Amino acid sequence: MHSTLNRRQFLSVGALTLTAAGLAGCSTTATKTTSFVRPSSTAVTAAEAKRRSTGAVVHRALTAEPVTLDLGGKTAKTWAYRGASATQPLRGNVGDTLKVAFTNDLPDPTSVHWHGLALRNDMDGVPSLTQDAVKPGGSFDYEFTLPESGTFWFHPHVGTQQDRGLYAPLIIDDPNEKGDYDKEWVIVVDDWLDGITATPDEVMKELGQGMMDHDSGGHGDMDMGPMRMGNTLMGATSSLLGGDAGDVYYPLYLINGKPANDPQTFAAKPGERIRLRIINAGGDTAFRFGVTEHEMTITHSDGFPVKPLKAESLVLGMGERYDAVVTAGDGAFAVIAEALGKQNQALAILRTGSGSAPAMDVKLPQQKTPATADSLKATSSVALPNRAVDRTLSLELTGGMEKYDWAINGKRMNMDKPMRDALGIVEGERVALEFKNSTEMWHPMHLHGHTYQHSGGGAAQGHLDRCSRHNVAGRVRCRQSRTVALALPQRLPRGSRYDDDDRLPGELKHRGRAPYRRGAGHRCSSRPGQRRSPKCASRLVRERAACDDSGMQGEQVVKIRTSYRSLRIASPPPSAERVF
Repeated sequence: MHSTLNRRQFLSVGALTLTAAGLAGCSTTATKTTSFVRPSSTAVTAAEAKRRSTGAVVHRALTAEPVTLDLGGKTAKTWAYRGASATQPLRGNVGDTLKVAFTNDLPDPTSVHWHGLALRNDMDGVPSLTQDAVKPGGSFDYEFTLPESGTFWFHPHVGTQQDRGLYAPLIIDDPNEKGDYDKEWVIVVDDWLDGITATPDEVMKELGQGMMDHDSGGHGDMDMGPMRMGNTLMGATSSLLGGDAGDVYYPLYLINGKPANDPQTFAAKPGERIRLRIINAGGDTAFRFGVTEHEMTITHSDGFPVKPLKAESLVLGMGERYDAVVTAGDGAFAVIAEALGKQNQALAILRTGSGSAPAMDVKLPQQKTPATADSLKATSSVALPNRAVDRTLSLELTGGMEKYDWAINGKRMNMDKPMRDALGIVEGERVALEFKNSTEMWHPMHLHGHTYQHSGGGAAQGHLDRCSRHNVAGRVRCRQSRTVALALPQRLPRGSRYDDDDRLPGELKHRGRAPYRRGAGHRCSSRPGQRRSPKCASRLVRERAACDDSGMQGEQVVKIRTSYRSLRIASPPPSAERVF
C-alpha cells in the first residue's frame, strides 16, 4: 500500500480519522498515549448485542469478479459483483442480521464498505483502519445487525475500485412503516468510463500529474462549456454547485446500468403512486434528477425521514440518496439525471400507457429551484434535541488542482498510519466540527458511521435538524457556515492503546466519492482590486435535512456541530443504538 494517497483515491482522500477515545481532558488531537476503542474491542461486540434484533438471519453470497458488460452497444471490460447489482439489491428488515459471505476473485485486494450505515466498526470495510483488505482469492464474512431502515448502498473502499461496476443498493425495510405508495423503483445513477475510454487508475495517474489553473489560459472559452483534455475536463461549471462541477470526462451516464441509447423502462398504471429510491453512485458527478411532467414529493434523505416536500427536481451529490413519491401520469415519460456542468445526462423511461418513448436528448425542465438538503426539514422522530457544544474541532480543507495535493489542515492522509492525525472525542460530549474550505472547489464531506445534523447558527440555537448520511450537493457557498450535530449515548470504556500504524474506528474525510475534483471555475477569492462576488458573501445556511455529507465550495467555512449521543463511529463504540 502506498504510504500517502492523493485526492482521487475515493473514500480515503485527504482523510482524518475521528475516533472514540478515553481522553482525560479536552484536547482536540489524539496522541499515542490516548486510549481508543478498537474495531475488535469487546465494547463493539457488546454494543452489537444490545441492538434491536428480530432474530431473523439474511444469508447472501457476494463475489467481486472481472466481467464484460454491454453498455448500449459498447463493450466494457470491468469489475462487478456477482450476487448483487444496481438492479439486484441486497435487502432485509431492520433488526435482521445480515450475513454476507464475500469472495474476492479480482486480481487486486478489495473490501466492502456499507455506505451510510452506523454498523459495528469491524464490519465497516476500510482496509488499514477497520479490517485487512481481502486478498485476491481470499474471503471475508461480513455479519452485522441492520440498524435502521432506509436506502443505503455498498462498494469497495480500496483505491479507485468504486468507479468500476462494484456497487449495489442495500435496502432496509421497516415492516411497521406506513408506505403510502403502490410500487417501488430503485434508481442508481452513475458516471461511467471504465473499459470505454480508460480505467479509473489511468485517470487517477493523469490527474496526479496536476492540472493547469483555470485562470492560466490556454484552455479555450469556458463560456462554450467544458473542454475535454485527454480523460479530464476543463471548464465544467454549475451555478447549482457554486462553481466547478468535476474534473473527469465520462463518455456515458447510466441509470441502473443502462445508457441513454438503451434506457431501462419502468411499467406502471396511471394514478399509481411510485416510491423512488434514488442513489448517486457517481465518482465525479452531481446530478439534477426529475421525471418530466411529474412533481415529486421528497420523503427521505439518506435513509431518514424528512417532512414531505414537493419538488420539480432535486440535486444529488456523490453518494447521496433521496426517497421521493410520484403519482404516475398517462403515457411515456423521461426519467432524467442531468450531469451538472457536463452537458450530458442519464435517461430512463416511466411508461404507463401508449405513446412514443421520449427522445434521448429530452431535457429536464427547471421552472423551480431544485431541492437540496437545505430545502428539507427532519421529522421530529429523528431530530436531535438542543444542547450546548462542549468541544470545537477546526478543520481546514487545503490543496489545489495544480499539484493535486488535497489535504485537511495541510496534512494528507497516510493509510499506512491512519491514526497519525486522529481527532479524539469523548463519549457524552457534543462536538462542533468546524470546516473552512480554503480551496477553490466544492468538496463533499463524508463521516463514516456517524449520524449528524446541520443547523444554521449551531447546536445552541433553536432549530437543529438531524442529518445522517450524505452529500448536500454543494449548497454551502463561499465563506458560509453550516452546522451539523452528532451524539454518543453511553460511557466509552477505555480500550487498548493504539500505535500510529494501528487501525481506528471511524473516519472523517474529504469524500473520495468526489474523486476527480480540481479548482473551481468560479473563484471565491477576489484578486487585488476586484470586488468579491455576491455569491461569496458570508452568511449562515440552514440545513434542514437528514444527511451525512456536506458539500463545500471554495473559501467557505462550514461548522459541523457534532454531539456524541449516538456516536455513529462506523461501528457503535460502544452503543450505536439510535436514541433520538
